Amino acid sequence: MVSPRIAAEILNLGKKLAPDRFPKPDPTITQAWATALNREYPPRLWAEAVYLWATHRVADKMCTPRDMLQAAHDTVNRWETNPTDKQELEEFRTQRLHAKYKQMLGDRYTPDAVPGAPPQPHEITTEGPDFQALKTRLAQTRKAIH
Repeated sequence: MVSPRIAAEILNLGKKLAPDRFPKPDPTITQAWATALNREYPPRLWAEAVYLWATHRVADKMCTPRDMLQAAHDTVNRWETNPTDKQELEEFRTQRLHAKYKQMLGDRYTPDAVPGAPPQPHEITTEGPDFQALKTRLAQTRKAIH
């Protein structure tokens, strides 16, 4: 579900671009659209999806949440090919992921707890049993090859 505020922005922008193809953004309709638009994207992406629908896909019927979801999906695909937009999309996804983990883990949350979190800088060392075991296996493999 998108926030009712974003749903209202979608409906208001759509009403400006294609007045007879978007419903009037009253509170009941806005809430229904917020529920139906069950994807979370950056607000700018939703705006671009409205522009896409209003400029390339408008037809003889009213815009539906399904139409807007399809336009948003196509906008995501477009953003994935543009480095600047892709970075914004990845940052949005990362923020959402961290927010979900923070909600799930509560006080135990740390940025490192999120899978795929960027590795924290640490010193590489050749000391320790793992490195020594690797050296031993490598030496045995070399001996077996020669």
